[in-house]
Amino acid sequence: MKHWQSLLTVSFAAAIAIAPAYVHAEVATATSIRELLTVSGQEESIKLSIGAILPALRQMAKDVPEEKLRQLMDSEQIVASIVATYRKYFTEEEVRDMLSFYKTPTGAKLAKLNTKIQGEAADRHLQSWRMSLINDQVQKGNFKVQQPEQGR
Repeated sequence: MKHWQSLLTVSFAAAIAIAPAYVHAEVATATSIRELLTVSGQEESIKLSIGAILPALRQMAKDVPEEKLRQLMDSEQIVASIVATYRKYFTEEEVRDMLSFYKTPTGAKLAKLNTKIQGEAADRHLQSWRMSLINDQVQKGNFKVQQPEQGR
């Protein structure tokens, strides 16, 4: 019995010693996360993505009213969802650390180029995918090269 009491006492003491680290981990504020999204270039990237996606979405969802599409692609609602998700995973201190990084020359460069890098990478991936489709068709004998019309 004394053994169990000692074990419980040690376990309780360990829990009390560890608890302050968790208690003091302040949940990130919406204000600091929004600043991070701005400084990191993510907010701009979201708006650019919406502009690029909306026309294709309109074509795919012709029966969906325009107002519903606009609600889906509302950048403020998307940012609010991102803020809520960041608050789930990051403390205020971690968000401040990220903000500090993005305020360095390297962080500012990353923020400036991130959208461009992602776009180029997506284009490269899409081009590679298209070439693989063409190669598949050529191997199956389904690809025919059309001769240009004369006079053109």
